[in-house]
Amino acid sequence: MQTTDFRRPARFRLKDTDAFLVRHPDGKLWSAVPAGFGREAQTVFEYGDPEAERAAADQGYFGHWIDETEALDIDERQQHLAAAKPGEYPWDDWQRQALAAGVSDELANLGRAVMREADQHNWCDSLKYECGASHEDSGKGMILESKECPDSCWIRWQWLLATDGLRSDPWDRREMSPRDLDWNELYHRWTAENHPIEEPHSDAAFRRAACREIEEAHQLDQLAIITLSNQAFHRGDEVTAYYAEYAVIETERGDRLHPHIPHQGLVQVRFDPRLSKHFDAGVFNQRDGA
Repeated sequence: MQTTDFRRPARFRLKDTDAFLVRHPDGKLWSAVPAGFGREAQTVFEYGDPEAERAAADQGYFGHWIDETEALDIDERQQHLAAAKPGEYPWDDWQRQALAAGVSDELANLGRAVMREADQHNWCDSLKYECGASHEDSGKGMILESKECPDSCWIRWQWLLATDGLRSDPWDRREMSPRDLDWNELYHRWTAENHPIEEPHSDAAFRRAACREIEEAHQLDQLAIITLSNQAFHRGDEVTAYYAEYAVIETERGDRLHPHIPHQGLVQVRFDPRLSKHFDAGVFNQRDGA
């Protein structure tokens, strides 16, 4: 097939896979080819090629354009996985780096498990990114997070394994979508059963109440990550108040997978024994870019 010089070469990556849309030499047959399998068929197009986009839509493929640098990274990673021997996989490398950085044995083992399952069970793109299965920087972020917030990492990673990447109800195994808002209630039920808080008015209880209020205020699904910072408690004779700045981190697909912050602001949680509700909470949202 004649080689074309593209002004902006790119490949069309199929959603939640490491496979690319290809056009075969006859110019009529289109299909998907996994990364790392060479270029016997044409996988490189002009960025935004309307013919490729039409072919993808006609065959029910969903995806996005990525540049050649990212495509080569994916190719190299898949070739490395295919050639790796036991103990040489990316999750093994990550575990060694985590242990060297001071992460506990138990959390390093758990982080290795979620990275492996995200890759081997083909979790969605957002979870692959979160679990270090598609980007080296996110793997480094897992190590930092596991050192700064080991308890929340422990709960989050156990939950991802229990649901096989937010796809299966851990009680009745029904299939769900990772972006289903029903996951929030299931998650709170699961954490209450598996990680109960012994003291109902402990610091951890206030933080859980804050996260739940943020989830409800912004209608977040389980692919969103909530971070709390600049936390403070005010304890009076009867009323205890908790304040924290928060940011909601999500990953979306543009030209590249990258985190962004669609919501941020201040959350307040109060406990007053004179109130009928267990906690009284509120969110003061700051618009993105404000």
